Amino acid sequence: MPRNFSGQFSSWPTDFALIVIGLLLIVACDHIG
Repeated sequence: MPRNFSGQFSSWPTDFALIVIGLLLIVACDHIG
């Protein structure tokens, strides 16, 4: 993996992405239920 790509990837706020994915899963399950 290129060094600049891994640096750019590591700078991405992973915690925020996980929170957004979790909220989307909760909303999807709520709509299905």
